[in-house]
Amino acid sequence: MTDTTANLDWRTALAASHRALQTTVDAIGDDQWQLATPCSEWTVTQVVQHAAADQLAYASALGVGDGPTYDPFSPSGAIDGSATDLVRDAIAPTASAWADVADDRATAPTPLPHGELPVEIASGACALDAAVHAWDIARAIGAPSPLGDELSAQLLAVAREIVEPLRNYGVYAAVVESEGEAGAEDTFLRYLGRDPHWTA
Repeated sequence: MTDTTANLDWRTALAASHRALQTTVDAIGDDQWQLATPCSEWTVTQVVQHAAADQLAYASALGVGDGPTYDPFSPSGAIDGSATDLVRDAIAPTASAWADVADDRATAPTPLPHGELPVEIASGACALDAAVHAWDIARAIGAPSPLGDELSAQLLAVAREIVEPLRNYGVYAAVVESEGEAGAEDTFLRYLGRDPHWTA
């Protein structure tokens, strides 16, 4: 853990990221499920499935639940039931699992190749996953960004700790360079290989 991440308010960041994901999924229109997203190979539906499965994977790593019933990286594109329920039922056990993590706990397990990480980074990775996919969906459906500079700044600090090895797995694309001054949200998105101004 670096000095940059030592003071992360990880509980607040996680709650904000979960709200962002749930609120964005709730806003998806009936005719928007098959829209393209910044995740170039996935539709809105597939990003929702992936995001929900990732949350369940974090919960399972913490000993809550059995994890997703499908491969998060091979979402089918068809949701059985309500997407709102799918995401809510993924966030709830994940939030509960993190709520049980003691304030003085040093490390926590993750489903990432990194394995055990400092709690601030492990929980931040979980939050980052929810938040960035909330942004992916929002961008695809034309909704306002659910991030903002304050949350993005916290998640950027986490991203700088975990993302580089994951680029080798194709999880994140290369950094998108900025041509000028950029706020925390733009910098965060570009660091994750996303164009803040993406359009289908």
